[in-house]
Amino acid sequence: METRFQQEEPHLGNQYLEDTTLLELLRARIPNEILNEIEEDLVRFGERVAPGGDILAFARSTTSNPPRLIQRNAWGRRIDDIIVDNGWDQLKKIGASEGLISIGYERNYGEYSRLYQFVKLYLFSSSSNVVDCPLAMSDGASRVLELYSDTVQDPKLREELNYAYTKLTSRTDSWTSGQWMTEKTGGSDVSRTETIATLNDDGSYALSGYKYFTSATKSNIAITLARIINPDGSFRHGSRGLSLFFIKLRDEDGNLDQITVHKLKEKLGTRSVPTAELEMHETRGILIGQPGQGIKLITSMLNITRLYCSMGCLSGCRRGIAVVRDYSARRFASGKYISEHPLHLTTLSTLEITFKGILHFYVDVLLLLGKVENKLATSEEHVLFRVFCPLLKMFSAKKGIEITSECLESLGGTGYMEDSDMPRLLRDIQVNAIWEGTTNVMSLDVLRSIFRNNSLDIYLKHIRKRLSVIKGNSYKEDVDILTNALYAIEQFSQQKRAVLEAYSRSFSFSLTNIYISLLLLEHSILRRNGIDLAVARRWIRNPQLVEIPNVGDDYYGLAVNKYIAMDIDINTRKYRGVGNIDPMGNTRAKY
Repeated sequence: METRFQQEEPHLGNQYLEDTTLLELLRARIPNEILNEIEEDLVRFGERVAPGGDILAFARSTTSNPPRLIQRNAWGRRIDDIIVDNGWDQLKKIGASEGLISIGYERNYGEYSRLYQFVKLYLFSSSSNVVDCPLAMSDGASRVLELYSDTVQDPKLREELNYAYTKLTSRTDSWTSGQWMTEKTGGSDVSRTETIATLNDDGSYALSGYKYFTSATKSNIAITLARIINPDGSFRHGSRGLSLFFIKLRDEDGNLDQITVHKLKEKLGTRSVPTAELEMHETRGILIGQPGQGIKLITSMLNITRLYCSMGCLSGCRRGIAVVRDYSARRFASGKYISEHPLHLTTLSTLEITFKGILHFYVDVLLLLGKVENKLATSEEHVLFRVFCPLLKMFSAKKGIEITSECLESLGGTGYMEDSDMPRLLRDIQVNAIWEGTTNVMSLDVLRSIFRNNSLDIYLKHIRKRLSVIKGNSYKEDVDILTNALYAIEQFSQQKRAVLEAYSRSFSFSLTNIYISLLLLEHSILRRNGIDLAVARRWIRNPQLVEIPNVGDDYYGLAVNKYIAMDIDINTRKYRGVGNIDPMGNTRAKY
């Protein structure tokens, strides 16, 4: 028998009941009668996603058996069959039976239905190995079909869309959807989309084009963008020439409908998700909405999928913190358990404080979504929802990467081992900073909303109104700090557009910091809890509450940025490290 020291591994219990921040938030934001109805289901599900449940077991099976592509059968016929682990299919079935999409569309709890749905997704995500990826796109597609199926005039085509909506939102024998937007030409810049669509005799369209990233390629349907070619061969360039289409991936025999799968992507993370490069060859599609409205219509889908990105980040962060917290009480080092070391406690409390703030923002945005979808939102709330979605997505993704990286490090060398599960959490969270738009793309999206929708004025007015009702000397300094921060934001917004674009990331982070600080301050006042107030003040009194630079200094000049970023010789004005030839005249090799 082995007698050497054996470190006890971390233990996890019911993932709903052990999530104190979530429990407190739900009690504060959901009416008691609704919470009493749904909490039994949340408690049950919190046990199912824990290590002893079936969900994590299926997820671990998918980790050891990633997707593979069989392009030809034994007789040489092209079949492009993507094989996934049985655990992947079982997790999708569990997602449907647990109502992880349908709850949001049954709307049994009105404006709180989305919050209920997304709390279950949040519990599910870190145990399910990114099955929430096809769920995200299916949810987004459901919303598009719910809103716009009626725009299809032909009754047979409209019935196809309605049937798809029913299958996507079903708890049994449900479908999933892909979202095929990215092409080689543009990435996030979909205005350069090359996929074309020509009209068929039955009113449908034939779509042809190469899609560079198609996640969850095993789905039943997909929503995609294409450029309609007129009978005379003309078409409209740019984003205003893009239209939105529904396609069904397989024909009646189960074969791909004029679709060639060229390869599966080798990715840093989300390895259980089949992501492919594929090509459509006159694949049948149904136009959704009017020609040229693709970008406008897809916004409703992006709002949903961006919320899934935030959900995945928060779920991974919660799992990482939960593991580290329990491990801290089991790991003995330097004469005491690390849960008693001040530096470790400072590190872990900082992670928890950051997580708490983002979770508050997440719940707040989900409540706004519930109001929007149930037609209860004011015009002001519509604008706030429009700007909060990209803010939440970008902020949670960047902070999520930091938190999970720290959690991995807190476990030492064991955290770096694949079977500790921490590398998977970190890899899978990393993608959320890219999915549905990078941090820079989100920052520019926020800026676009400010210019088009006057959203900054509405944001400032909204927060000032809420600050004005916070009374008492105990909170005066907090209110003053946030008031001054709003003034700094307002002043910076007067800069030239080029400056605003250059520092839109810092600007967006500042908007987020201020709003989260307000949410935490209000929560601490409501609960009259000293720890909650301490958490709020860690946010409010953080020197980086407002991150915008002093652009009056040459140090922050845009020209200086270019010289530094692109390594330009200040004397010769020539680029270094760019082009086909190096400074010595030698050919630079492809990387």
